[in-house]
Amino acid sequence: MPSVPDVNLCQSSISLFDDVCVRLNKAVVFADDGFAEILHWHGGVTSLLNAGVQDVREFNSFESGDTNQPKAGFFISTPFTAKVFSILQDIICVSNFRKVSVFSNIPPMMHSVIEYHSTEDEMRAFDSFRMQILQWLEIKNEGCFAELVYLPLVAAPVLPSLFLLPTHHNVFPLLPTDIQHVKQKYKAENRGLPGLSDVEFGHLPRDLQLRLKLLTCSLNSVMELLSISEEVFAAGCTSNIVAAELAALGWNKARKKNSQRKASLVIIDRTLDMASVVGHFQDSLLDRILSVLPRLPGHQVDVAVEMMPICVPVSNLNFVTLAPGCLSHPDDPIASPLLNTLAMLKQKEAVMEISRHLIEALGKESLDVKAPFRPGKIGIEQLAANVASFKGKTMAIKKHCGLLQLVLAIIQTIGHPSFAKLDSLLALEKGLLQCLGDEDSQSPMRQILQIIRQDEKHSSGRFHSVDDFLLLLVFICSLSSDHCDMTSEEKAEMKLALTTAMADCGKEEEIIRYLDSVHKGDQAAMFEDILDKLRNLPRARDGLKKYRNIYEPGSLSSQAKLQPILKQIVEDIVDPSRPDLVDVAHKSAGFGDMLKSGFGLFRSVGKPRPSDHPLLILFVIGGITSTEVRQVRDVVSAAKGSLQVLVGSTSLVSPTDILQKVLFQDNLLDVDH
Repeated sequence: MPSVPDVNLCQSSISLFDDVCVRLNKAVVFADDGFAEILHWHGGVTSLLNAGVQDVREFNSFESGDTNQPKAGFFISTPFTAKVFSILQDIICVSNFRKVSVFSNIPPMMHSVIEYHSTEDEMRAFDSFRMQILQWLEIKNEGCFAELVYLPLVAAPVLPSLFLLPTHHNVFPLLPTDIQHVKQKYKAENRGLPGLSDVEFGHLPRDLQLRLKLLTCSLNSVMELLSISEEVFAAGCTSNIVAAELAALGWNKARKKNSQRKASLVIIDRTLDMASVVGHFQDSLLDRILSVLPRLPGHQVDVAVEMMPICVPVSNLNFVTLAPGCLSHPDDPIASPLLNTLAMLKQKEAVMEISRHLIEALGKESLDVKAPFRPGKIGIEQLAANVASFKGKTMAIKKHCGLLQLVLAIIQTIGHPSFAKLDSLLALEKGLLQCLGDEDSQSPMRQILQIIRQDEKHSSGRFHSVDDFLLLLVFICSLSSDHCDMTSEEKAEMKLALTTAMADCGKEEEIIRYLDSVHKGDQAAMFEDILDKLRNLPRARDGLKKYRNIYEPGSLSSQAKLQPILKQIVEDIVDPSRPDLVDVAHKSAGFGDMLKSGFGLFRSVGKPRPSDHPLLILFVIGGITSTEVRQVRDVVSAAKGSLQVLVGSTSLVSPTDILQKVLFQDNLLDVDH
């Protein structure tokens, strides 16, 4: 049998997008925020305009096509709710379209399930929607054309080995404290739910069921795009639910039967290890950029880069809008691989590589090199001096626009006032980690109390924010239940210390917004809620046997260190001794899969393992960091096998992103506070 080439999600995804662009020649395009972000990582507006698209606009009721634009394309990433149909009707009825194409990245069958609660007729919802659109079109014109097209474009290929699902950025695994809400609100207590591991799909509220169904569909779309047949594995409560739904999905049987490529998909809950992401141990420059710079408006992944340092102010115009730069440049042969450099190399090495490319660009444009390249001696001062040589040079900026945006992102990150706090928090986390298990040291909670009090005495005001202190608490509490307990006296002291810190900090603090929007100013109720969540964080691993510990205590000869659960799982997967993966469950869909899962009464078949196939896809529900992606790559490379690994997640996150999801978001009802 001929060998199957490695899969390339980026290439497959961009090829699909290019095919769609051809169909949109001379059209005006409308895209919602979710689809706009996906398109952004495929070339975005530039690719659409290069394909002959006349204009690209936001999908909202205040937009419309011009009278001379008879053709329109709509990219919609959500179910066709009444609100979506209202917007669609508003745009169509005030425009002069004769041909409309609506692209949805949700499968037709899922639309029918949502609309009619039936799987009997796959195209029923699409046919109904198309007829409704035709009625709107024919109010103004006869002989119009309308089509609804399923487009399995759900993934943003951020790096060669990392894809994200932006439309699911708010999906977060169930927390241990959510079990109480499930029991109280949805009457699941009558069926017996002693712990998270006992929660099933039917126990969940309708809205959460729909969100997990849609996530399942998106994962299926990724498999469809790659033309692979997958075996599904899971670790964690929410991942087990999603994996079971995917394995049982009825409309993927033909794909799985006909595909020549085989893969293992391992789905993992973020909540099994939050110390690796709320801590500041990440040495990837991309992670630090995401922690410091603001997000690009309307986006969940990319950041906004200030472009003024290379622009010359225009004085003869009354109003000038300067669009921010960003990190995504998929069509740029220099900038695209350099983004991978920011993710996969350590900060010092990444800055040196970026500086080398910047100096090469200056040489090509015959511009002054104000700070020559000196290995090991490159800082933001040298980068800023060299990038300033491009100021006002329009043609040179255009040629090297992607590179310059990455350089400016680095300068603005390292030069940002909050950048120094990242190293300060890292030092505090290392100190707390070393004291764990040391009987002569104070309890971690007592040490954090001291940190909060000492910060109050800083000569220029508080150096750290309330959110920083909460991150320290999440970091320690997520490591082990042994460190979460507080005496009533310590609880009172912690509440007082945080209350004092809140009074000293500004209104931009996440906790201030949470206090106002959820607890209506009731600080006592808010702190009880937060402390309850913190105390229960390590219970997310209660159902695990091997991966219960995510840190290694120190000894006389070694320091304590984190043991990221993602790294532990991958190490066991690639281990040639093939240890039993007791915490990674295989999800079967039928009798044949049951045989392979160890119920083989009629043939001798080993228990399925994720390493059985040439492609391993790791998907983390709840967010991931680029440092974790690099750790996975390093583990697989060290194994020196032929296994190809692709990592995916719902989002690329910073510590404050996780803080918001753990403490300030209702993960059952998808309510952002």
